[in-house]
Amino acid sequence: MKKIGILFAVVILLVGGGIQNVCSTGDTTNELALLPVAENDETYHIIEGVPIIGQDTRFYCTMSSLTMMLNYYGFNLTKYEVFYLMGGGFSLFYFSGRYLIPFSSTGCAFRASNYEYVGSLLGLTFQPFSINLKLDEETVWEKLWQCIKENVSLDQPVLVNLDSIILYADNNGIALSPFLWSLVPLKADHAIVVVGYDERNDSLCYHDPQYSIFGDEERGSYIWIDSVLFKESFTKFTRFSPYFPSTFRVISYKHPETITYDTMEVINIALQRNMKRLQGDYRYYISDLDYPDSYNLTMNFTYGINASKELQRIFGGNRQTQLITLFQYKLSGNLGYKNSILYGIEKKLLEQYGMDLSFVFDLSIPGYKNIYRTIAEEKEMISDVLQNYALLMPIYQRLSELLYDESVLWSRIAEYNRVFLNKGLFISIPKGISMLDEMSRIMGDIILIQEEILSYQFID
Repeated sequence: MKKIGILFAVVILLVGGGIQNVCSTGDTTNELALLPVAENDETYHIIEGVPIIGQDTRFYCTMSSLTMMLNYYGFNLTKYEVFYLMGGGFSLFYFSGRYLIPFSSTGCAFRASNYEYVGSLLGLTFQPFSINLKLDEETVWEKLWQCIKENVSLDQPVLVNLDSIILYADNNGIALSPFLWSLVPLKADHAIVVVGYDERNDSLCYHDPQYSIFGDEERGSYIWIDSVLFKESFTKFTRFSPYFPSTFRVISYKHPETITYDTMEVINIALQRNMKRLQGDYRYYISDLDYPDSYNLTMNFTYGINASKELQRIFGGNRQTQLITLFQYKLSGNLGYKNSILYGIEKKLLEQYGMDLSFVFDLSIPGYKNIYRTIAEEKEMISDVLQNYALLMPIYQRLSELLYDESVLWSRIAEYNRVFLNKGLFISIPKGISMLDEMSRIMGDIILIQEEILSYQFID
C-alpha cells in the first residue's frame, strides 16, 4: 500500500484546492473494531454479509454501492445491469451553459428518481434521507447519525455521498502537513455504504468501492472510521454542493420480507423507459423528487438524441458556430502544456502500473475533462449487458451491436476532443475547422444509430 500512498499524495499535489487538516495520523481500522461486544447491545450494530463490489476506474462508486445493497437483499444483479436499470447507455443531456461538455449516463442516471425507479422494479420501498441543509452543521450531522442508526439497526445498509479523500487518507494512515492538506480540493462526490456503527467509541463501519482501482477490492470492506472524520467528510461534500438536494446524499431501502423478481422481465421493462430517455423525453430524466419544481429546470437543456443533435450543431452548424466552438476549445485547453503533461502521466501510470486514473484527472482538473470517452465506455458496457440476453430475446442482439458501434464513434469524438485540449491555443484555425467538420460528420453517424435504436422501442 506504500505505492498507493505515494501515488495518492502525487494526485493531491496535482489537483489543488482547499479544506481543513482533518487527516488522522494512523490507520484506525483495527483499533476501532476491537472493542468487546455485549449481547443485545443497542449501542453497537453491524450488518453481516454485505458484499464488497469495487468500482471500475471510470464507472463509478454509486453504481457499485447500490449494487452492494441490492445484492445483500438477494438480487443477483451485476453492477452493469444495475446501471442499465438506471438508464445507463441510453441517457445523455446537454446544457448550453456547460459548453462542449455533455452529461453522460453516469452524470444523469444517479438521481433520487432513478433510485426510486430501480426500487419499484424490484419491489423495494425507497427511503431517501431528506434534511434542510441550511440548518447548522451539527444539527445536520445529528439527524444523519440518527438516520444511519435507525437503518443499520434494522439491517438496512445506507448509501452515503461524501468526500472520498478524507476516508482514503484515514484508512491508509496518510498524514499530510496542514499546508499540503489545504491544497486538497473536492471536485466530485463519492458513494460508500454504511454497514455498522458503534456509539461506545463514536465510530462507523462502511464499504468503500474505490479500492478496486488499486487492485485491492477486499481492502474496501468493513472499514471503521471515527465519526468526527466521517462527519467532516460528509460536511465537506455538503459545503461543496449545496445545490444538491439531500435525497442525493443518503438513501436506503426498506428491508424486503420476500424476494421475487424475474430478471428478464425487469430488463424488458427498463428498456421501454430507457428508450424514452434516448428519445429525449425530459420527464424520464428528472422529477420533483430530484428537485422541487424540477420541470422548470429543463430550459436550455436537451436530452437523448436531441442532445446529440445539439452537439452536431456546435461542431458543424456553420462557420460562425464552428469559430465560436474553436474559440471555446482554445480557452478550455489554454496553452495545452498542462493537459499534454498530464496526459503523458496518465498513460505512464496505465502502462507501468496498470492504473487507469484518467477519471481522477477528468473530474479534478479544470480543462482536462473528456466526458466523450466516458460516454463511449458506457455504451460499450451496456452493449455487453444486452449481449447476455441476446439468446433469450433476439432484439437485444441488434441493440447490443448498435450500442457497440455507437461506442466506437464516441471514442473517435473523444480523441478529437483530446487533441483540442492538448493543443489549446496553439491549434490553427484551418486544422481546428477540419477537425470540427469530422466531429460533426461522426455525430451524424451517431444520430443515425440512435434513430435505429429508437425504431425498436415498441417491439416486444
